[in-house]
Amino acid sequence: MHPSFRPAAVLDLLLNRDNPRHGSKENQEQVIEYLLADEEVYNLARHMSQNGINPLEVVAVFPDTDGNLIVAEGNRRICAAQLLTDPEKAPEPARARFKALAAKSQNVSQINIAEFPDYDTAEPWLLILHDGEQDGIGRRRWKPEQKARATNNKSTDALAVALLDYAEQQGIISGDMRKDVQVSTATRYLANPAVRKAMGLASAATSDKIEIIGDTGRFAKVLTNFFDGVQSKKLHSRSVTADWVGYASDLEAAFGVPTGTVTQVGTTSAVAGGTGSRRPPKPTRAKIVAPEVRFIAKSAPLINALNKLGSFKLSSLYNSLTSIRLDEHPALLTTGAWVFVETLTALHGRTPTTDFVSYINGKLGSWGISKDHGKDSKLSLEYISQHGNAQKHSATFTAVDARNLNNHFQVLDGVFIALVNDCVAAKQGNP
Repeated sequence: MHPSFRPAAVLDLLLNRDNPRHGSKENQEQVIEYLLADEEVYNLARHMSQNGINPLEVVAVFPDTDGNLIVAEGNRRICAAQLLTDPEKAPEPARARFKALAAKSQNVSQINIAEFPDYDTAEPWLLILHDGEQDGIGRRRWKPEQKARATNNKSTDALAVALLDYAEQQGIISGDMRKDVQVSTATRYLANPAVRKAMGLASAATSDKIEIIGDTGRFAKVLTNFFDGVQSKKLHSRSVTADWVGYASDLEAAFGVPTGTVTQVGTTSAVAGGTGSRRPPKPTRAKIVAPEVRFIAKSAPLINALNKLGSFKLSSLYNSLTSIRLDEHPALLTTGAWVFVETLTALHGRTPTTDFVSYINGKLGSWGISKDHGKDSKLSLEYISQHGNAQKHSATFTAVDARNLNNHFQVLDGVFIALVNDCVAAKQGNP
């Protein structure tokens, strides 16, 4: 049975003498004494006096046999609101403090209630609120990085989360690697100005804006070192000042001291050398930047298509290809990319006597792929074919750098999706 919703006067409600927080109490006075002593009600009342009652929360009530409305959910809130509305209800030792709060308090005499017919009807909903996450049924607590985003620069984790977002976007870390990075550890190190300076960060520790000193190439290498250290626990949560200063020295020894203007990553604006005052953007000198690509970027549309196909081999191969570091396992990835394309085209209908470059090249037009994109696709397919074959059959050739695979997989993303979609249609009897 659904409750009825309406406003009510806080002084018309009775605190629950049998609330799970404290067990059974004799009267309202005992409930108030307990809540003040053990449940931080004064702090809640102080916040309420400044900001009012939280409009996102509703108080659940039910009638007793005499028609009184008893609080089923919200005893602390109602207690705080009642003592602000009528400070005389507070115990003598606390009365003066509540009178002082009430004198400058916002009006909290009215509150929105949800009236249930009885306590038993309300109880299942109370358990959902107070019995933890319950595998997703209850309210899930924000993780540190989610809290940082929600608090919009006010969280101490803001810079750590912004750097994680940037590193994943740039391919410096994968989504799977990110799960192993403890945000709290990153935050501890980033809170130290020596570490931020050595990393080349001009940002404050609580900012979600990434401002760097010098070029992005050095910064990418520093981020790689930093998140590798956090993931491996070489940089740990029990660190102290000596650890932070030592790490800063290691960074400067390995990558040099950052120099140059301050730029905000992803923008063209510049900041005059460390002063914080903005200068109008000026033309930048053209230069070649070698990005620190570490993983083949995952394609959500391709993953969705593979899920529809239901091929464990192809899904497993793609998951491995996008989860293994390109700079650590180039031989495995080069071979794996060849196996992925071989398997996909064989499932599509390619015969063993036809190589997959020729097979796909003859079908590009039917998938609506433009002539220019078709040329790029052929080049990427030839790269995977030649390097994969050499890796498999040559006694001496081995891949030493697989970072190009990230670009080739992006070029071929539409081709792979078209192949998989054809296979799904054939499986469903819709060729």
